[in-house]
Amino acid sequence: MSRDIRSRDHSADHYYRSAPQDEAGQGRSFQLLRGLFLVTGAIATLALSFFYLSPTPGEAKEDADFPLLFRSIDRRLKESYVDLGRIDPQPLLRKAFTAIEFSADDIYIEDSDPGNPYIPVHIGDKTSVFTLKDNMSRGESVELIEKVFSFLSNYYSGEKSLNDIRYSAANNYLSGIDPHTLVFTPQRYEEFAVQIQGEIFGVGMMVGTDDTGKLQVKQVLKNTPAQKAGFKRDDIIAKINDESTVNMTVQEAVQKIRGKRNTEITLTVKRKGGKDNKEIETIPIPVKRDRVEIKSVESKLLKDWNLEGKGPWKGGVGYIHATNFDRNTYKSLRSNLNQLRKDNGGKPLAGLILDLRNNSGGLLSQAISMTDAFLSRGDVVAQAYKDKEPVYRTAKAANTEPPYPLILLADEASASAAEIVIGALQKNNRAIVIGTRTFGKGS
Repeated sequence: MSRDIRSRDHSADHYYRSAPQDEAGQGRSFQLLRGLFLVTGAIATLALSFFYLSPTPGEAKEDADFPLLFRSIDRRLKESYVDLGRIDPQPLLRKAFTAIEFSADDIYIEDSDPGNPYIPVHIGDKTSVFTLKDNMSRGESVELIEKVFSFLSNYYSGEKSLNDIRYSAANNYLSGIDPHTLVFTPQRYEEFAVQIQGEIFGVGMMVGTDDTGKLQVKQVLKNTPAQKAGFKRDDIIAKINDESTVNMTVQEAVQKIRGKRNTEITLTVKRKGGKDNKEIETIPIPVKRDRVEIKSVESKLLKDWNLEGKGPWKGGVGYIHATNFDRNTYKSLRSNLNQLRKDNGGKPLAGLILDLRNNSGGLLSQAISMTDAFLSRGDVVAQAYKDKEPVYRTAKAANTEPPYPLILLADEASASAAEIVIGALQKNNRAIVIGTRTFGKGS
């Protein structure tokens, strides 16, 4: 499975992933994100292979649970995966079987001997034996996994839905191809799209759980309905309207708190108050949903960095932190740079610190634009496709920032699109990179 450093906090408006992401949200919703992206001058390659699968009308008619998931995955891989030669179906199927068995207690799969081609699958007192042939094709592997799920659909009656088991098996199957290829469930795709869009309709708070598992406000975003209504960090959300949050997951709460613009919701919170702040107060707070912008870029001016006035670079140093690359990131970068110059009395910046720590990536187009802002020439990225010539992205001379000193901050959670920015600016000798080794999905 791919490395995942996902945050446990969620936004009532927005699902945050700290794990690497890739370009999505442009064009049709259900397209495969295709292509292999190579960072110029880098050693490794970056496969952008997140995709969301929707059943065709024929598939949807056959079974509402979408039994042909693997056939659709194979079709998308054939259409768009750059290096089909790396796909060996037999070990991928074994990974899928492992996921199936671990998904439900009442499913047992005998697959302990890699040399044994016969795989018995047990559900209660029912058993079916499936054969893993040597040198089987992808098509044969798809037929086999569909037979397995046909058997499961006839006899499985456990708590976990068969559809959830399909997605678990599919993603374990895909993890054997490379660590960054996976299939989204419809719900997960919607959450991912929210992050890429950079705005939603909600109340403007981050929610998670406290040490006891209770639903808790982790952060109240500025200038949002939640802030205006009086929510505070560490509030325990006891009810959403009249529904108790006991045993409610964070994702379920997020879905309930979001909603249409100008609709009202009441969240009942518990917080410390009274004398000496020791009493627990229960407060119902009505709040009206509105458009909430998720800021991916924030900045401040550092004025006290050179108190002795030494060196040729005098004045304020800008600090910009980009948390991800959504569709507004480049516009926000430019806006923040302009504000930094205003805060610096209209004078040029003495330098800039661009903080890409914990930046999990996002839209490739935004990463290219950010890089181009600091380069007047030079290679940015090469984009390779399965059935057409590579596309080479180079910097343009227009609207380039002044050649002030530029420092990039990076860490092990800097990934994907962030690594494209880091790699290109470093390769073109435009920036000094300070920090730890990055995630490794783009460099």
